[in-house]
Amino acid sequence: MAGLRVFGIALFLLVMVGCGGPSGEQLFETALNGADAGEREAAAVKLARYTEQQLLATSEGEAADFLTASPDVPRLRRLLEESDTPEVRAAAVAGLGEVRDIDSLPQMLDLMASESTVIRMRSFQAVKEILGTDFHFDPHGPPEERAEVIEVYRAFYEQALGPLSPHRKLNEQRMGPLGKVSQNVKG
Repeated sequence: MAGLRVFGIALFLLVMVGCGGPSGEQLFETALNGADAGEREAAAVKLARYTEQQLLATSEGEAADFLTASPDVPRLRRLLEESDTPEVRAAAVAGLGEVRDIDSLPQMLDLMASESTVIRMRSFQAVKEILGTDFHFDPHGPPEERAEVIEVYRAFYEQALGPLSPHRKLNEQRMGPLGKVSQNVKG
């Protein structure tokens, strides 16, 4: 079963990169500057999936360095910063959540208060995925209730991953890309 999964990932990467599929850079450019919102969103979703597949194809030994080694993680971060299309930003958040980009967590927590429902939903899903806990955030709920839950998530983040956390390194391994790759190998 694991061999089949590795074969599938290798085939996906071969098709995306080796057989004329768009590169991460091309997907990024289209996501940022495509002709219309639908084209930009589709490219952002493909970039997010492509980046996740890269992580899943990474060995446990290399997973700890994935966020700094992959050229596509910074591309997703840039989409989050530079795009004015909510669906593109939401796709970038989803991709960063899937690769468990701990460095983007503070921004994701901020985005849980976004005016865009889709950004709030994806940010919540990404934060929940990374932190591994659900404090029952309702992206459709009243702003006051959302703000209260966001503060609970912020406090949890600071305790688990903040600069003063005595268990930061251990939690980074468990909550970051290494944790996802480890779960994928075992599961």
